[in-house]
Amino acid sequence: MKLSRMEQAMEMADCFLQHCDSLQVAACKHIGRSNEAVLIKNWDPKLLGWFKYENANNFANIWIRPSPEQLHPWLLIDDVPLHLAIKISRKYQCIVVETSQLNCQIRLLANECLTKEQRKIVQVELVKLLGANADVGSTAGCKWGRLPGFRNRKPDRDAWTNLISIPNTTLPKFDTAIYVNHFSSTVSGGMCLTTIPSRTSKHSSIIIRKDNRIDLSGKDFGYLFGRLKFFKETGRDYLTEAKTLKSDLILSTHKRNPEQYAELTMNAVLNLL
Repeated sequence: MKLSRMEQAMEMADCFLQHCDSLQVAACKHIGRSNEAVLIKNWDPKLLGWFKYENANNFANIWIRPSPEQLHPWLLIDDVPLHLAIKISRKYQCIVVETSQLNCQIRLLANECLTKEQRKIVQVELVKLLGANADVGSTAGCKWGRLPGFRNRKPDRDAWTNLISIPNTTLPKFDTAIYVNHFSSTVSGGMCLTTIPSRTSKHSSIIIRKDNRIDLSGKDFGYLFGRLKFFKETGRDYLTEAKTLKSDLILSTHKRNPEQYAELTMNAVLNLL
């Protein structure tokens, strides 16, 4: 069933809140960067009437984002062509908003909660992968996106924004393992208590040992292989990164001989690169 404009806004907010604790919304009245007034509020459905008035009568742009300092899994990709955004929405769980004719913002759902700094790291790499099909300047971990159901009030745009898709829960979330170092559990503002990170690749496997403990050997291998392959293909110093990852693995593994395990695992990975 087709959603009304206010239902589109509600639907997007509901999708966000399934994976984060709080949202901010804003009305931005401006003529260029040098002359703008941004009124920021915490999300409340009762604000939709006010937004509708500001958008229609004061030419305000209406924005939304997860509250910046919280840990959350939403990644923003801006200025993506509609055909590519639809293609991505058929591969990963995400929210797609058409912000002007044939142009979109994507909120990609990661497979774990990330800090603002980690979100920026991942978004920088996503922009590199998309090349000219994304805004290279929209990589901050806290950027505003458009709330659908309102008009884009940029002078050269002035078009309705539309909710194109919401996360399809039968699809995978975006795996951030090769972009973010998961071995460190310390993050800005305290400890990040998360589940064991996903370290999947075509080489991964999980084995249940006779004592009912999970053997993560395959997952360790898959994670190391994926991360170092990414470093090598992007021209980075993957050998130095390999030394760091081996040291981290020694500290994190539950193997009886962690040094030997880390050495053999890393050697096997490097032999395949």
